Amino acid sequence: MTQPKKAPPKKLRLQPIPAEKRTGAVVDQLTELILSGVLPPGAPLPSERELSSQLGVSRNVLREATKTLQSRGLLIIRHGARTTVSDQTSQSIQHAVSGALYGQDDALLQLTEVRLTLEVSIASLAASRATETDVEALREIISGLQIHVGETARYAELDVEFHRAIAEATHNSIFVLLLDSVAGLMRQSRDLALVYSRPKDSLPDHERIFKAIEKRDSTRAASAMRKHLQLQQQEFESLFRAKKSKKSTTKK
Repeated sequence: MTQPKKAPPKKLRLQPIPAEKRTGAVVDQLTELILSGVLPPGAPLPSERELSSQLGVSRNVLREATKTLQSRGLLIIRHGARTTVSDQTSQSIQHAVSGALYGQDDALLQLTEVRLTLEVSIASLAASRATETDVEALREIISGLQIHVGETARYAELDVEFHRAIAEATHNSIFVLLLDSVAGLMRQSRDLALVYSRPKDSLPDHERIFKAIEKRDSTRAASAMRKHLQLQQQEFESLFRAKKSKKSTTKK
């Protein structure tokens, strides 16, 4: 099914750029708009004429800047078509993380250690910053988790959505980018965790995290998230020890 084309933003908040810093400054402004979500993945940039006029730079300067952003994986430039924002921003980070962890038996443990540091802070911030719209989105996901608690695959998908929605509730796009970048690894970790703990065991954790965010209790939200991830970490440690023991026995 063909996706509807996204329209370019009618007016971007851009600042005219001094001559001596033009290419680098264009790169900086457009990067900020992309990473902040003002220019979301798949969105077309305004025309060269409009952009160069708003920025006060020549089209040659603009082209150099967009080429730089293309090389960084932020833009897609196609001949005869509008330049668009790449949807590969988080995937490039994900590939780097996946490559670094490839073949390591304790990859899931490393991932959980990172998530403990990152997502505990995210939960705390979400509790203090969440809007009613954010809370309603989390409530809908919790309802889905409750409905699909007996369906491991669907539950795992909603689990990922739940953690991403919490990141979105911080209103810090970098947190969302970081979680998206390890989405594949998160899915892998949850699939394994659910094999051992089962959805019914993790559902109360999700409900406690949600309740704390709903009540705007940062301390309780952080504590609930920490307990949730520590339980998962313990499960992976048991799995890792079992794998090491099996390998050791096989070698003998």
